[in-house]
Amino acid sequence: MTKLKQVKKNLVLSQKLATFLVTSHKFNKTSSENTSFVPFSAKDLTLNKLNKRIVKDLVKEGKKVIEASETKDKDNPWTFNYL
Repeated sequence: MTKLKQVKKNLVLSQKLATFLVTSHKFNKTSSENTSFVPFSAKDLTLNKLNKRIVKDLVKEGKKVIEASETKDKDNPWTFNYL
């Protein structure tokens, strides 16, 4: 997968995630401040593999990271893993 394609796919996932976060009030400003959310697709395993590398690099840099995994469950469309 090209970097451009990865970026485009991550933008689409990030928009879905942002909409969910704003409408569900799952996170408040202080709990997610200075934290990187990295989205993971419910379907695209290639994208997920590449995003795992992003997470690894962010953690190595000492950043707070939340892995946001898209699910196929309409009632709970995202799961979160705090690193």
